[in-house]
Amino acid sequence: ARLDLSVAPVREALSILAGRGVVQLLPDRGAVMRQLTPQDVIQLWEIVSAIGCTGVYMAAKAVAAGGDPMLLEERYELIRDAPTKLSPLPFLLRLNDYHWAAHELAGNRYLTLALERLGLPYWDHYLVKFIDVRTHIDGYLANYRRLHESIMAGDGGAASATMRYHAAWSVDLVRQGRADVLAMHRRQVRRAGA
Repeated sequence: ARLDLSVAPVREALSILAGRGVVQLLPDRGAVMRQLTPQDVIQLWEIVSAIGCTGVYMAAKAVAAGGDPMLLEERYELIRDAPTKLSPLPFLLRLNDYHWAAHELAGNRYLTLALERLGLPYWDHYLVKFIDVRTHIDGYLANYRRLHESIMAGDGGAASATMRYHAAWSVDLVRQGRADVLAMHRRQVRRAGA
């Protein structure tokens, strides 16, 4: 299909995406999607954790002040709705949707904008490569149950602490996955040399 665009807006869009780290511009060759490493994902988690803690803290305070948590409740039910029937990426995207609803409840649209600028929906594609989401689905569900209960109780401190725990747990899973991949690679190299 033809988009009827000149080259200038496409170049501008690619420059913006390159600035956000989503694509890599190659001289005389165009653009390719930037590949994230486990270390990239771990570093992103450090930032996402801080924003996420702020978001859930503010959402809990909004509930305590009488804010309407209906959308948050709906998004939580989607997380709980047959998670094992979903492939890992749609499940992680439901977690994102939960946070977008928490940010809306908190009344601060910049929380979501910050996560979108970091490319959160994009890096979820890599997270599923580094974490076996299906194996750890019970951990995800337990973490989000505690998170949701804290927000609904209006306890910003508990919600923030749960988010910090979830982030640290996720980083540990990425590290564990990376160690598993390295060990497998070492075994393959040893077999090839034998």
